[in-house]
Amino acid sequence: MPGYMCRYLKCLRHPPIIFTGCKRRFSEDEEMYGGSDNDNYMYQNRSYTNDRYQSNKATSPRNAVLESKRIKTGEQRRFPISRLLATMDKEKLIQLIHGLIETHPFIQEDIAEIMPSPTLQTASAAFADMEKKLAASYPYNKNGPGKDDYSFNRVRPALMELVTCINDFADHFTQPSEFPTTSFSYLHIATTVIHRLPTWDTDSHNNIKRDAYVSICGYWKRVIRQASDKVGDGKIYGQQIVSEWAKNLAQHNSVTNDMFSGAIEEFTKRLGWIIGLHSGPEPLWRATKDSGFATFTAGSPAIGYVGAQTWE
Repeated sequence: MPGYMCRYLKCLRHPPIIFTGCKRRFSEDEEMYGGSDNDNYMYQNRSYTNDRYQSNKATSPRNAVLESKRIKTGEQRRFPISRLLATMDKEKLIQLIHGLIETHPFIQEDIAEIMPSPTLQTASAAFADMEKKLAASYPYNKNGPGKDDYSFNRVRPALMELVTCINDFADHFTQPSEFPTTSFSYLHIATTVIHRLPTWDTDSHNNIKRDAYVSICGYWKRVIRQASDKVGDGKIYGQQIVSEWAKNLAQHNSVTNDMFSGAIEEFTKRLGWIIGLHSGPEPLWRATKDSGFATFTAGSPAIGYVGAQTWE
């Protein structure tokens, strides 16, 4: 038999092994019993590695941002409220808060609790702003601010707002919980502001200023009584600070032509003994006048003056 035929028959009896790229198929025993221990270990290790990779991939910062963007796709990002508030001026913010309180009255107490209490500095700053607003409300006049009826009607809203603000702060600073030094200092500042209020050609228009004097004089009397009561409770005031109170009160009385005579009488009766005064307003005026205190004028720049001193 030819040689090539022998080789052909030999190949038929022992076919060659053909290797392919497919994975090896488990034998029936491996399928029945789950494969060898080595195969199980490799499978479990590969599964753990894959899970850990997926977990790290999901928690990485870059993927977190991408996931966030994917979720928010199509949603409009709301502009931060803090940025909006920063663009608003003081007047707009005040209107906004007032509007919220009117719409939701129950939040008024919560807002009041978190807001800081007024100070002499903040009160002085508020008065300065309102006086600027008052000056700006005058109609133009080449000779300066007018005192006629037309000017009064233009200025009246700003004038009433300033007087109301003075009384609102007075209610706060004359509470019994305040130190008398703070209360008397506020009254000195507020009364000086009233001195600078305009005087009008029509006398009836000046009732606003006169009423402001009457109101602030009542607050002076209140604080004098409170200070006297605290003396009865054991508080001690030094002669220097009491003399300062007496001087300021006497100066305001002089500017207003004795509109504070009632407050002076109350002061002399209740606190005058501390600085050696007799009863009645005349000795108080003489004592402060003769003690070498500087002369006071209505135009003195007293806005921002604190004058509060420590207890002695």
